[in-house]
This record gives sequence, C-alpha cells and structure tokens, in this order.
Amino acid sequence: MFVLLFLCSMGTKAQDLGANYNENIDYPITEIEMLKQSKVSWVRGFVNIPNLFLQNENGKIVGVKENAIRTHIPTLKFIQAKKALGDRVKFILSLKIPFELYTDTVPKVGTKEMEYIFQATEILLKTYDMAKNIEILVMGNEPEWENALDTDLCHADGEDYRAFLNEFANRLTTWKQTNGWTFDIYAGALNRVSELPKSETVPAVVSVVNNNPNVVGLDLHVHALKINQAEDDFRIIRDKYGVRIGIRLFMKYSRNMIRMPLPDVLVWFLVGRGLFMMRILKCGNLEEFIFPVI
Repeated sequence: MFVLLFLCSMGTKAQDLGANYNENIDYPITEIEMLKQSKVSWVRGFVNIPNLFLQNENGKIVGVKENAIRTHIPTLKFIQAKKALGDRVKFILSLKIPFELYTDTVPKVGTKEMEYIFQATEILLKTYDMAKNIEILVMGNEPEWENALDTDLCHADGEDYRAFLNEFANRLTTWKQTNGWTFDIYAGALNRVSELPKSETVPAVVSVVNNNPNVVGLDLHVHALKINQAEDDFRIIRDKYGVRIGIRLFMKYSRNMIRMPLPDVLVWFLVGRGLFMMRILKCGNLEEFIFPVI
C-alpha cells in the first residue's frame, strides 16, 4: 500500500498528491487504478545500490552485478508504472548507498571501489530507460546515519563523502548530456540533523548542494514528532550550514509523513491526525499554512 503524500505549492499552482513506496519500487504497478483515482502527481521510491548491485568481499567493493541490474524486475515494474500513469505523474528515484553496511569506509574518488558504484548506477539508469522516466534523482539516503555511523561518538570521513558526491554529480551530468537525460540531481537525504551537531557528513552534503552547479538542491528528511523538531532541522540547515536555495516550494504529506520537494529542498517529517499548523523555515519569507491530514 502506498503512502499518500499531499503536495501544496507556493503561488497559484494547484494542490497535488504524491505516493511514496520507499524500497518497494515494484509496488506502484500493482496499484495503478488506485493511483489514477487518487490523482497523484508524484511517485517516489529508492534502490539500495550496494546490496542489490555490487559485489563485496571482506568489506571492499570488488565488482558490479551487471546481470542483476539488467534483469532487476522491480526496476522494470517501476518503469511500467510510470508508462501506465503517463506524463501527468512524475517519478522520483533515490539511490541509497549505505557505506558502513557494505564497505569499511567511503571509497576515495579514483579507486576501483568508487568506479564500481558509478558503473552500477550508469547501468541502472540505462536499464529499461530508467533515466528517461524519472524527474528527480537523489544521491544518497540518510548518509549521516549510514557512513561509518556518523554520530557524536564515531565520525565518518566527511571530506571523502564530499568528494564522492561532487564526482557523482559530475558523472551524472556527463551522462545526462551524453544520453539526453533531463532529470534533476539532488543530494541527501539528510535526517534529524539537529540530533547530530558534530556530524561531518551533514556539512559535506550541504557544501555540495551550495557549491556544485550540477546539483539542483537538498533532500531533507526531518522525521519530526513535533513541529519544533522540524523547525530545529530547518534552522540548522539554514543558519548553521547556510543552504543557499531558491524560494519555489511544493510540499507532500500524509497521515504519517510529510515530504516537501522544493525544487531546491526535499523535506520529510511525521505528523499526527487532524488539522495542524506548520511554519516552514527556509531561506526567505514563507507563510504559515494549515494542512488537513489525509
């Protein structure tokens, strides 16, 4: 069952619905009629690149499972869902790359390990024309929790992760130009950043968003139980890390999740039932809204 996401944009754009499937990218095809009846405009899912498509030996990436990528049925079903829903529905694909679960460290740019990651991604984007069927591609998923457990007690190598994201964004841009792909590139997704004041990964991600012209924006998953927790994450991203992003906004939310893809920031956080008021903290003067929970 998909999670309905309510989208609301600044200005005159009508409200939209979206659906989030996380790792279950083969599910949308089983719910086409429901998606059509609910009039969703966005569908989002992610793939775990290392677990699905890379070979591992003793904490090192040693190869690419090319056949596994080219025959990955969930990828095929994801694209079938896109084609069944047509141009009215836009798809978001996030690439989950949990380094600490698969490698000893973040591989350095130029190493075979890093090249295997890029090779697997390029093959995935070409398989079943994935790249031609997505609107947004997100590099990473909660890396501050998945890169060598980047907490106050154990820090990941932020510089290596920054180098990885910059090289990844540049490779993606080259592939876009070569193949005529048009998806937007985001970095992220950051989660509960207010709980990790000493994180090395968070400023690395934000630095790439701010300084790499190939990256459209930041994916921010707040996962807040209370509005003030969401505000803390927004405040830190804006004031401490200085995310320099535009003002355009459109937001998605459901009975248990909010996801706001600003063409510059994607945001998630938990909500309760009923009506609630939320003040959005971002670079700029944004108004307060009241959203009914679906």
